[in-house]
Amino acid sequence: MGFPVDERSMKVVFISHCLLNQNSKVFGLSTKETIKAANEVINFLLEENIGIVQMPCPEFTYLGLLRPPQTKDQYDSAGFRLHCRKLARNIVYQIENYRKAGVKVLAILGIEGSPSCGVNWTTRTKEKKKIHVKEMGIFMEEIEKLLSEREIKVKIIGIPEQEKYGKLKETIKLLKSIQ
Repeated sequence: MGFPVDERSMKVVFISHCLLNQNSKVFGLSTKETIKAANEVINFLLEENIGIVQMPCPEFTYLGLLRPPQTKDQYDSAGFRLHCRKLARNIVYQIENYRKAGVKVLAILGIEGSPSCGVNWTTRTKEKKKIHVKEMGIFMEEIEKLLSEREIKVKIIGIPEQEKYGKLKETIKLLKSIQ
C-alpha cells in the first residue's frame, strides 16, 4: 500500500536549535550578525520548501538559559557527553524514520564556533583564554558517531554565523547543490 501523493517536498534538514530560536543562546552571543545569518538560512529553506527539523539545544537542556558561556573543554564531561548521546539517539531515530518513508534528509546544520554544535570550528580553553580551533563540537561528534555506527550517510554542514568561520553565501550554495 503506497502513500497518497501530496505537495510535500520529501526533503528535510535537521538544524541546530538556535537557528530558529536565538533566545536559546547564551546571553551576549545573539548579535545582528548571527540573526541575519540565521534569517538567510531559514528563508532559503522555506523558499525551497525544505522541511526544517529543529534539534534540541544540548547546552540549554543541560544547564538552562542562565548558563555562563563555556568552551568545549568546560562542557566535555561524562555527564554532558551522555546527555548529548541521548539527544543524538533521538535525532538519528528521526533520520532513520524519515528515510524509511522516502523523505530525503539533505543535511544536519550545525553552528560554527559552538562548543556543542560546531562542525568545523569550536572553542577551547588555552591558558585560561577562549580560542577558536578547527574541530567538531560535542553534540555533533555524538551525532556523527551514531550515524557512523548505523552506516547512515548524512552531510553535516556548519553554518558560519560570523565571518571568521567562513562565508555564508558559500554555505547556501552548498545547500543548493545537495538538493
